Amino acid sequence: MKTAISSLVGVTLLATSVMPTLPELVPALWNTTAFASSAPVAGAGLPVMPADSDVDPALTQTVTGNEKVAPKGERVEISAGHVDMGATLSDSFELMARDDTTPEPVWRHLDDVVFVIGEEGKLTVPDDPAYAFTKAEGQAWVIPQHEIEGVPWLGWNTQHPQLVEKAPGGVDLIFEGHEGPGVLTTFVEAGNFSGPQVIWDSTKEQGQLIHVEPSTHTHVSWVFTQPGEHLVRVTAQATIDGELVSNTQTLRFAVGPDASVEAAHELAWSSHNPAGVANPKNEGEAGDSAAASSAQQSGNGLALSVGIGVAIAVLIIAVAAVVMGRMSRSRKKEALS
Repeated sequence: MKTAISSLVGVTLLATSVMPTLPELVPALWNTTAFASSAPVAGAGLPVMPADSDVDPALTQTVTGNEKVAPKGERVEISAGHVDMGATLSDSFELMARDDTTPEPVWRHLDDVVFVIGEEGKLTVPDDPAYAFTKAEGQAWVIPQHEIEGVPWLGWNTQHPQLVEKAPGGVDLIFEGHEGPGVLTTFVEAGNFSGPQVIWDSTKEQGQLIHVEPSTHTHVSWVFTQPGEHLVRVTAQATIDGELVSNTQTLRFAVGPDASVEAAHELAWSSHNPAGVANPKNEGEAGDSAAASSAQQSGNGLALSVGIGVAIAVLIIAVAAVVMGRMSRSRKKEALS
């Protein structure tokens, strides 16, 4: 499934505090959340996910500036426990994974991580039109919004200290697409009968952007309709010292008992990435696409300029030839007379 960055998801998400009980796991996992809809933030024009740790104790955490960063190429698989993807700002602006499944949190490069969803994540989808957007029939493979045993608990945060200091405007997260069998959707619910609110939907041809306020820690439900190896493309962008920067990364998932972690590690993103952010300074993979696009546009512009120049030169020569011809005939007439 291919998507391009172009439009915004038309929802605004604000925090509330509702937690499910484990005996009500299904369908309670689908019917509780830490968010509720509200009107858009005045003047923002973007869907916003503000900080929610103040109202949900399960989301309370402290991120420090001296947390370990795993070396690039250190591959891991995560089949249970808490992980956030989050923009970091140390040596450069990068979307990474904060792995909280270890005794001490470790920031990992997303390309080195495979999230494994086993049988514990196979849940029954409520027979309710409100969930038709998932395109799931009967059961689906789910990373729920609230943690359950034996399933990764994947969210995101904007709590990296340097990021909070340098990017007070928060971070945009842009869903660029999904590659793998079936459909991927992410959504939240308020637990107040407002129903699920879709955040990202791989069936849509346009990309989907949400704005995440500084110091935010958020979790949503991730729903895969089919098992297998999956890739999910996400761009983070922020304004730092007056300059728009971005970084694009690929999340890797091995879904179902027959999915191969090794195959998920080896998959390469194949869809065209239009780098549809507004002329940012790209610090990661998105920069390659932007540079290639810029180079192509420059080459096309150069070819057009050369073509126009040649056409003008030919026109000047033709006009000069006509004028000289007329002058020559005029001289001959004067000589004969």
